[in-house]
Amino acid sequence: MKNRLRGTAAKGNVKAKTGSIGRVRALSGYVTTRDGEELVFSMIANNYGVPMANATYIQDLVCERLANFTRSGD
Repeated sequence: MKNRLRGTAAKGNVKAKTGSIGRVRALSGYVTTRDGEELVFSMIANNYGVPMANATYIQDLVCERLANFTRSGD
């Protein structure tokens, strides 16, 4: 995770564990939203038909989105 999420609200905020085997890429952990709410997440990309970098990119986008989430709608 140290080389991921650079330049985003998720950098230093997401505490997660990666995992991969064959065509499976997993990421599970915790993130704190803009409101200070702690969320737990788990993502698994299974038998994906794109390059591994694309699966990682999507997982990073989800982490960034969660870190920027606010219930106030701003």
